[in-house]
Amino acid sequence: MQGLYVTRYEGAYYKAMDTIEITPLNSEAGTFHYTRRIGYKRISNGVLGRMEHKTEASICVFKEQTAQLSEQRFGRIYSFSNDGNQLAIGNAVYKRIE
Repeated sequence: MQGLYVTRYEGAYYKAMDTIEITPLNSEAGTFHYTRRIGYKRISNGVLGRMEHKTEASICVFKEQTAQLSEQRFGRIYSFSNDGNQLAIGNAVYKRIE
């Protein structure tokens, strides 16, 4: 479950790469440290802008029976695939690279 997960996405007004890093905090309590890094370029009048960054950090609780990670600061719930190589929230699917 711990590892580095990435996804890329784009829309009419942006292109982005999103990375989530999950590291153990307290294995007995099932808590993890969550760091999300987003790099994106805005598109204005058809022109791709400069790279901008955003970082957020939080604590998560893993629920083994549902294979879900409950992120505490923003209230997001992530689901893991059966093999643990994908992390999903809504339509976004992150692939594990480490």
